[in-house]
Amino acid sequence: QINNTELTWLGYTREEVVGRMKLSDILTPHSQKNFQESFSDLIQRGWVRDVEYDLVRKDGTILPVLLSATAILDEAGNYLLSRATVYDISASKEAAEALRRNEALLRTILETLPVGVWVCDQDGRIVMANPAAEEIWGGVRYVSPKQYCRYKAWWADTGKRVQPEEWALVRAIRQGSTSLYEVIEIESFDGVRKFILNSAAPIRGIDQEITGGVMV
Repeated sequence: QINNTELTWLGYTREEVVGRMKLSDILTPHSQKNFQESFSDLIQRGWVRDVEYDLVRKDGTILPVLLSATAILDEAGNYLLSRATVYDISASKEAAEALRRNEALLRTILETLPVGVWVCDQDGRIVMANPAAEEIWGGVRYVSPKQYCRYKAWWADTGKRVQPEEWALVRAIRQGSTSLYEVIEIESFDGVRKFILNSAAPIRGIDQEITGGVMV
């Protein structure tokens, strides 16, 4: 048996399917292998949950689905048939693929930018630095604000040492402030002194709560 919804998904008529086709007939080769494994589990355990398959529609296109099934046994405990529910997950798969592409694009942009970019979490711990940032500093230290002293820097106008809590990135996550073009003299991890323009801004979530910060 098969319901009308799945027939619509697959593009077949009931006459083409019932009594003529098995589930394995409409699976991709990779999913056929998974089907054999999950069918063995179904026989042994009596059920399977949320197994992902790729179904082949009548027109040859692929439909990703999530299947759960329960075995129906006779009085002697022998397998007779199974009752399965199938969910179309094509929308969620497409969304996941779009997210993957966006993340890949973001990584490419960050790796390509000719300016240093640093990202910290909501606690101020540095979690990411692009290649340009590592080149400017002669390396990177993934540290929390208390350890920002490992980054040696001085205010260009006063010559005073930049304290951990004074970094624009710390002010961004703690005060929600945006800082632009602060002139700082640094000593990179390879001992080279240089002047940089330092800017930072908070990163906010949908609820406008600060979830991290970015510094360039």
